Amino acid sequence: MVEKPPFFMRDNGLNVIHINFSTAEVDPVYFPQTEMIGDIANSIWQLNERLSPQAHWDFTYFMKARDAMLEHEHKGIDDPRFPMYPQRLVADVRKVMGKEDIIALDNGVYKIWFARNYHANSPNTVLLDNALASMGAGLPSAMAAKMVSPDKKVVAICGDGGFMMNSQEL
Repeated sequence: MVEKPPFFMRDNGLNVIHINFSTAEVDPVYFPQTEMIGDIANSIWQLNERLSPQAHWDFTYFMKARDAMLEHEHKGIDDPRFPMYPQRLVADVRKVMGKEDIIALDNGVYKIWFARNYHANSPNTVLLDNALASMGAGLPSAMAAKMVSPDKKVVAICGDGGFMMNSQEL
C-alpha cells in the first residue's frame, strides 16, 4: 500500500467497485467485488447514465457535511497576519489564476493546503506528484507545462527545499 486505505475491507462488508485503466491488484487489504477497466472518465459517465434518481435517496447529511467543509475552507482566506496563512496564499493564487491556467505543486506541507483548498476549474490545471512525493518536481513540471501551453499562465509553487533541488540548473 502506498497510502492508507479509507477503510479496511472485510468479507461481507462494503461493496467496492475498482475503476481504473488496469485490473485491481488483489491482496488481503484490497479485494473489490466489481471492476470497471478502461477509460475512467467514460466509466464514470456510463455509471451516471445507468443511475436514476431514487425517491428514497436522502442527501441531507451529505449537504450538511459539504456546507461544513466549505465553511472550514473559507476560514483564513482574508487573514492579514504575517507570516501569511496558507489559506490566504491559496485564495490569493486562485484569484489571479484563470480557469485554464496551471499551477504545478512541488512537495511540502503547503501541497496539502493547495490540494484541499484550490478548486480546479478545468482538467490538467493542477499538477502534483502524489505517489512518490518527489521533491523538486514543481519547477520542472511548471516549465514543461508552459512549453506545452505557452498561452496559459503557469505558476510553480515550491518551498525552499524543492526549489533548491533544481535551482542551480537555472
